[in-house]
Amino acid sequence: MQNKKAEIIYFDNYIKEMGEYKEYTEKGYQRLVKAIRKSINSDTKVILDCGCGSGEISRRLSTENNSVIAFDISKDSIVTAKKFSKGKDIEFLVGDLEHLPFKDTIFDLIFCVGVLHHFPDLLKAVNEIKRILKKSRRFLAIEPNSFNPLIPLGRFIANRFLRSSTYCCTPNEKIYRPKDFQEVFLSCGLNLIKYFPLNAPLARFQFLEAGIRQNRKEKTISYGLYVIEKILPLRCMCNRLALHFLKS
Repeated sequence: MQNKKAEIIYFDNYIKEMGEYKEYTEKGYQRLVKAIRKSINSDTKVILDCGCGSGEISRRLSTENNSVIAFDISKDSIVTAKKFSKGKDIEFLVGDLEHLPFKDTIFDLIFCVGVLHHFPDLLKAVNEIKRILKKSRRFLAIEPNSFNPLIPLGRFIANRFLRSSTYCCTPNEKIYRPKDFQEVFLSCGLNLIKYFPLNAPLARFQFLEAGIRQNRKEKTISYGLYVIEKILPLRCMCNRLALHFLKS
């Protein structure tokens, strides 16, 4: 069972500390949005962003040809998202992926970036995704790459040595393999049709980027992880996996 309070506290504190939730560099967001847009066509009218943070990806996907609905469990994240998204056709709301306020089969595309690994048990969240997704439509999840050894190492170092909310992890987080996702989603009627590695640079590695504040210890550890990441084999070097599911 997910500890909802821990998630809310973590992300509310993140917003208070950083002013917004901006996990990736500009290049990272461009790559994420490019991967999501491959699942958007002329029939994609209503899109749902699950765990939207402060709305960085929703704003980039919102066009005059579609309507984007985005939610997050963190109230402070939604307040920030609304502030930065004025003039965009996006509906932001506070919500929980395990208990969504939407009618059945209303979305043409559902996606989430870095959300599913915050659920120790995926079943309830996946059943909600299936319930609100239209038949023969896609769900796209972008998750930490379980093949990359830096993922568990980075999490251990962050929780052991770095106390900043921009580095630590919530107690709910769990690293899933593609096989783990496939088993749960298939049991709920969603087929994994493909997955591929994706490298989306993290903002925490860009020491000079505006808004990123690091002390000496944080910079040293971040730089060490960054160097290791650069010398890993291609399959392991990518920090994210993009997984495409189809509702049968």
